[in-house]
Amino acid sequence: MVVSTAYAMVGTLLLLGSADPCLIPICLGFALPAFGFGRVCIHQAGRLNRRLNDELEREIGVVGGGSSEDVRCHYGAVARQRIDASDWQAAHFAVAQSVVLGVAVAALLRAGAASGGDAGTIIATYRYAQMFATGLENSVVLIPQLARLADIGRRLQDPSAESTPSGEAPYRESGPGPQPSGPGDC
Repeated sequence: MVVSTAYAMVGTLLLLGSADPCLIPICLGFALPAFGFGRVCIHQAGRLNRRLNDELEREIGVVGGGSSEDVRCHYGAVARQRIDASDWQAAHFAVAQSVVLGVAVAALLRAGAASGGDAGTIIATYRYAQMFATGLENSVVLIPQLARLADIGRRLQDPSAESTPSGEAPYRESGPGPQPSGPGDC
């Protein structure tokens, strides 16, 4: 998927450039905010995956030896981590879709103006822009997967390392689940 995404992004930029060189900076201008937000999402996905994997590593101990309250708190924490990860992926998808819409509109307007209304040029330009947009959409799926793989790889390389990097507070202080903040709360 990484190769197909890279091909979609770089290859179609070259194809768009051959159709109309002005479309390259237009597409990059739309894509740069999405790439910037993608970097934020990479950091957040890594943090959320570390926390989720921390919870999942404790699952056997909690389910096997914990009280029903500990089990409920554990699964509540797992659910919250999955929801947080899903929220970030949805935000990244929304940004990517805004970029896709901008690229499609700009490519169609530019192709229509530059070609004098030639249908073949407009369709080819739109198809190249659509392939570029597919690369952006694939990045939304790739970022969480790469963050998940990076965390699992880090855990496999050094199982004795602490699960949260220095400088980042652990998800909870101690015990087999999030610490209750009040009676009956997790």
